[in-house]
Amino acid sequence: MNNNVLIIVFQEGASGFDHISRLNSEYTASAMAGDVNAAAKGAFDAGAGAVYVFDPHDSPYALHSAVFKKNLDGAVKFVGGRELGELLAAGEISRAMLVGAHAMPGTQGAFLDGAHNPVAWHDYKLNGVSYGETGIAAVYLGQFDVPVVMVAGDGAGCREATALCGDITSAVVKTAKYRNRTESCLSADEARGLIYNAAAAAMEATPPAPYKAALPLEIEITFNRTDFCDDCIFCNNFTLQRTGARRAVKVLNSVRYYADLIF
Repeated sequence: MNNNVLIIVFQEGASGFDHISRLNSEYTASAMAGDVNAAAKGAFDAGAGAVYVFDPHDSPYALHSAVFKKNLDGAVKFVGGRELGELLAAGEISRAMLVGAHAMPGTQGAFLDGAHNPVAWHDYKLNGVSYGETGIAAVYLGQFDVPVVMVAGDGAGCREATALCGDITSAVVKTAKYRNRTESCLSADEARGLIYNAAAAAMEATPPAPYKAALPLEIEITFNRTDFCDDCIFCNNFTLQRTGARRAVKVLNSVRYYADLIF
């Protein structure tokens, strides 16, 4: 088996990102890159072959996405959703790490709780169970038998990941009492040290079992407003089933790309 690692990154749990006013900023993009670089170095130093990074929110038109990529270590390979799907299908990834994790919608005492589109989405359910972005990532990876072995982010996000994925290493870089600001936040050096150590330890430990969700996958999103649901139905060419004023459903018999789990 190869020893290649995938890092899935989210900005909400980035170290130093302590207030909602810094969302989608160059500051936070640089912090994301610093955290990923620390995880990658820990993985490489512990024997990783290649390290890939995937950002589910990457946009070629967004400044923060460009800043993030510019600040990545040259040894880290950034991949888009289609390339990631091909790598996973070919068995090129052996384990995954979640960096910048945050909690699912409705979690109290969590910094910027939400799932993929927190402005529009009120709840994301898969086979009747509510998930956040950590869960979506774990479900996606599990379809290719890839385990999550490490998580870094805010305290609530790390707890959520360990509850889903089992005995994995964890690096809590901040905590929150209220949604839009942190209560405590480690310095960049302290946070990157924790992330490095957690990544290295994850490489040396026996991986847990992948998180498996049984096919078919029924995905149900409850939106915050009816017009958000309207827009989603229109954008998906009326291929979704509308089950309520603010609710839409789709069913997947197979999964290839991360985007399959989003609509």
